[in-house]
Amino acid sequence: MKQKTCIVSGEDFVVADKDQVFYQRMGVPQPVLCPDERQRRRLAWRNQRKLYRRECDGSDKPILSIFPPDYPGVVYSPEKYWADDWDGRDYGRDFDFSRPFFPQFMELFYATPQLARQAALIENCDYVNDVLRLKDCYLVFDGEQARDTMYGETFMHLTDCVDFLFLTGSELCYECTNCDNGYRLCFAHNCVNCQESWFLRDCVGCKNCFGCIGLHNKQYWIYNKPHTKEQYEEFLSGFESGKYSVVSKLREQSKSAWSTATVKSLSGKQNDNVTGDYLEQCKDCEECYDCKKLRDCKYCTNVLVGAQDCYDLNVWGNQVSLCCDSATLGEGIQDVIGSFWIAMGGERIAHSAFCFNNCKNLLGCVGLKKAEYCILNKQYTKEEYENLWPKIVAHMKETGEWGEFFPIELSPFSYNCTAAQEYFPLTSEEALAKGYKWEEEKVFELPGDRVTTIPDDIADVDDAILEQTLVCENTGKPYRLTKPELQFYRQMKLPVPRLHPDERHRQRMSLRNPRKLYDRRCAECGQVLKTTYAPDQTEKVLCEDCYLSQIV
Repeated sequence: MKQKTCIVSGEDFVVADKDQVFYQRMGVPQPVLCPDERQRRRLAWRNQRKLYRRECDGSDKPILSIFPPDYPGVVYSPEKYWADDWDGRDYGRDFDFSRPFFPQFMELFYATPQLARQAALIENCDYVNDVLRLKDCYLVFDGEQARDTMYGETFMHLTDCVDFLFLTGSELCYECTNCDNGYRLCFAHNCVNCQESWFLRDCVGCKNCFGCIGLHNKQYWIYNKPHTKEQYEEFLSGFESGKYSVVSKLREQSKSAWSTATVKSLSGKQNDNVTGDYLEQCKDCEECYDCKKLRDCKYCTNVLVGAQDCYDLNVWGNQVSLCCDSATLGEGIQDVIGSFWIAMGGERIAHSAFCFNNCKNLLGCVGLKKAEYCILNKQYTKEEYENLWPKIVAHMKETGEWGEFFPIELSPFSYNCTAAQEYFPLTSEEALAKGYKWEEEKVFELPGDRVTTIPDDIADVDDAILEQTLVCENTGKPYRLTKPELQFYRQMKLPVPRLHPDERHRQRMSLRNPRKLYDRRCAECGQVLKTTYAPDQTEKVLCEDCYLSQIV
């Protein structure tokens, strides 16, 4: 075990003996940044929610892009990017041993066309990014297989869902966070297999329940007390779900009740020897968050479809192994170091970005498809590559670059437009002082009369609201409703939201604990726990055994 001090934050951190074995296996030096700063660095390269209007540099046609209009590089529409009339190797160049690697990489990055936004197999879904197989969706990000779904992030297999965060296998759900297999579920947090229910937390297999916490396989319960079917239906008939005044009051009451709830130290199921939060079917993993089907991994986040023997990996998975300090890797990837967006097959790749479709043996490459034995996008023979690779690695070790993810200062995105701002927020002054980019938010005028007063009851809202500009009660930002959105509120008898979609997303994020572990003792048996519930939080935290023993 080795004690180290982060060169950015000054925080002390430990490189355990097994960590040292992993780094030796990967052929990279031990990290000089603490885990939080390594995660921050990767997230600062991930803009998944901010979309801009600009032109495609290949066709001059208007497009939506994650790259702003003043981005100094080349941006292609998806149609142009995936066409066969260009090849990333056309931008290849020699490695200059008189200079550090990262400046050379960024010169190549800006010269090589970038994909405007990641969206494949979509129909009628313009305002989306990092998605696959969608139909009729709007402002959803980081997910796949959904239709008629709006305003959400990190999802899979959804139909007719609105305003969500980490939601899978659900239909007709509203304002749900970290829920799975929900149906007609509204205002729920950490729930699985729940139906036709309202204001639930930590419930499993519940149906026709209202305002409940920590119940399993219950029906017709109200505020954690059993009722008959007739009593429940009478209660629900008096619940004016379409009135904003009623719903907003109940949401605040729920948050207050949730703050004193009895909770399990780690949200998850079917895990063995893990630490972190929101884990499922993971084994022998440390400090991982929002992941499924991991084996022998550490410091991983949002790897939802499995990985093995990976350290510091953000997002995706599926047959991914032996990857280190990288982000957005998926679909058959192995032996990848310090890289970003490597997908659909990839092997023995280092310090590269946006390389797809079975690339192998790459170093410092950008925008390649089905390529092998390339350095800075220049094609080499196998013998030339294997001769040059170790020389460049030795050079990068001397400059302190080998094994490191791309610096935040070089990110093409402004810090506050990336996932880093959500998990590691900074003020503009703090970000600029560190040398990070910052984008001052522009408030655009929207067409239609501005209204600040919306009918309290959805029954009193007519179609004229679709031509009006609403104003966020918290931020003052203008926003509008879409016709499918209004139809959803009417169908579900829900009030029109008073907050801008970005503010609603921020509030959903605030329901989740930070990705930080604390030592606490189980409130029942006294066992020492690693949990994301800070010592000053008011929830009653239990180990899994004690929690399960109290399930009603």
